[in-house]
Amino acid sequence: MDTETNDSFAKAYDEKVRPLMNKIDEARRYLLPNSDRITFPNVVVVGDQSSGKSSLLEALSLVELPKGPGIVTRCPLVLRLRNSKERKVYRLYDDNQKALLDEENLNMSQYIEQETRNLAGNQKNIVHQLIELQIEDPCVRDLTVVDLPGIAHNPVADQPSNIHEQTTNLIRQYIQPEGSLILCVFPANVDVAVAEALSLARNVDPEGKRTIGVITKTDLAPDQDMLIAQLLMNRRDVLHLKLGFVAVRNRSSDEKISLPDARNREKEFFSQHPAASAVIQKECLGIDALISCLATLYSQRVKETFPKMRHEIEVQLTDIREQQSKLPTELKTTGARLTAYNELVDLYVEKILKAELISSNDSERIIEKYQALSKESMNSSNAGSFKATVLGGGDDDDDIFVYDAMSVDDQALKQMLISIYSYWNMLIKRFTEYVTLSIRARCAFSVCDNIKQRLREISAKESALIDAHLSDDHSIQNQREYLQKTKERLEKAYSILCEDEGILNNDKYIFNDFTPTDHDATNTLDALLSTLKIARDKNKQNNQEEQLSSIGIRNFNFGGRNT
Repeated sequence: MDTETNDSFAKAYDEKVRPLMNKIDEARRYLLPNSDRITFPNVVVVGDQSSGKSSLLEALSLVELPKGPGIVTRCPLVLRLRNSKERKVYRLYDDNQKALLDEENLNMSQYIEQETRNLAGNQKNIVHQLIELQIEDPCVRDLTVVDLPGIAHNPVADQPSNIHEQTTNLIRQYIQPEGSLILCVFPANVDVAVAEALSLARNVDPEGKRTIGVITKTDLAPDQDMLIAQLLMNRRDVLHLKLGFVAVRNRSSDEKISLPDARNREKEFFSQHPAASAVIQKECLGIDALISCLATLYSQRVKETFPKMRHEIEVQLTDIREQQSKLPTELKTTGARLTAYNELVDLYVEKILKAELISSNDSERIIEKYQALSKESMNSSNAGSFKATVLGGGDDDDDIFVYDAMSVDDQALKQMLISIYSYWNMLIKRFTEYVTLSIRARCAFSVCDNIKQRLREISAKESALIDAHLSDDHSIQNQREYLQKTKERLEKAYSILCEDEGILNNDKYIFNDFTPTDHDATNTLDALLSTLKIARDKNKQNNQEEQLSSIGIRNFNFGGRNT
């Protein structure tokens, strides 16, 4: 692919994905990747100590980075690369603030080392706090790259005993999200098959859809034929990755040449390398090939991740609103709390106290008891049993005198008189009890208003006490504030991501149907060309011929193949 065509392809693709990236960058100011559980598109660089990661990142970002033996990177270093007409480097902070760095008077390598010490201290342990830089430059492609500490297998010097666990846990945290492209870095003088970086990548990406292998230090390869075989992946005894491998040669930690000179030296190195004549496509050799590959895959990852980010924010907002609904009603002022107290008093008196009194069934129980006794007495067959039942077995002298004074002939009349008298006597007694209980209930009911008044007086005399009891405790208050702030952040981010729906379904460019193809060094460009041709044919119906021609789709020439 000639330089002009490659530049046209890169420009068109970057222009297509740039609106999405701009929105992600804008929304990122309000999002916390770890606590908000939001998936951001990243390129995560993984490798052993001294695998050449830092030199590779220098070539990608054009920023001088700390290098040397052992663990140099002790915290995540995030580099946001953004293509721009003018070079600027910013330090980004957690509070969405950024500071412009003066590269001319600042040694970037020493600056990053000092920032690392500020976060991790002078010990050799690993920390999860990150350093984030934004690099705007005409010579970079739009990428967000994360450099992680190299995998340490055995602690040395003052490294903690669990240094291996610390490094691998941090790596897993960053390569787990689906939005992350995994860049596994292997030096050419080490057996790729035993590299732990690849094992970690396979655990989270078993199908290899987002893992790329980068072979560094190619000038130190002990067997150039094996290097070529690894790049071609045409033998059973070499490692196979779906997205393939790219070989690079960057400057070492002790070389004092500039980044542009190192890139020119790499081009010369591969122009004379046996791999250049081994039917290896150019996209497998050199840092420029790697950048182009990463930019293409990263752009697709951005497009795939964008709607997922919106969905994840929606889920977070739903969860937060549900948590807020379960909190007690917030009473922000003293007046509001006193009003709430008076409402509680009214509720207690009117709905609880009065309801309890009204539902009292004392009188009903009295009447039921009387009716039962009366029925039992009227059914008695003799006066003795009636008297015993009604009078409870007690003797009344007056009753006995009347009873004895009557003649036997008047026995029927006697029984009737006794029945009437006993009935009347019991009725008076029970009615008296009923009246007593009713008066007692009515008296209690009548004091409800007084109870209400007394309770209301408490709010005037003990307002501070009531205010304290009805105020949120610290845990509720902190939870309420946290949920509200998080909700506001997420709503702002969601609003940004939902603006201009057209950018997600934009058919303006021909790359809508592009998906990463299996990386085979012999057919990658042909597959890409085929994809572009299919997309071109689809867009012909939409009068896109002029645009297709302008980005160089018509006259590709790949290794003698004319299209």
